[in-house]
Amino acid sequence: MKDIPVQGATEEDAVFAKLITDEMRNSANMRGSGISKRSPESIIQKMKEGKAVIAVTKNNEWAGFAYIGVWAKGEFVSNSGLVVAPAYLLIF
Repeated sequence: MKDIPVQGATEEDAVFAKLITDEMRNSANMRGSGISKRSPESIIQKMKEGKAVIAVTKNNEWAGFAYIGVWAKGEFVSNSGLVVAPAYLLIF
């Protein structure tokens, strides 16, 4: 197993937003899932709000990403998105 740190996503990770949303769409299409599309801007907003984590390799490759959804004034929280880059699916 490779050592890939998972950390809180920040605005600096916005460079990965398009890759993340593209993979979310591709993964949903492959599974025939009805998951709604996410825009890179919505993913960046989760990063800015501190509602996301990201796994980035030492070579600065995006490996995984997850974010939470919060509603009812913070009363409810759920994992609303989890995606792993195809090259790292067997590692996690």
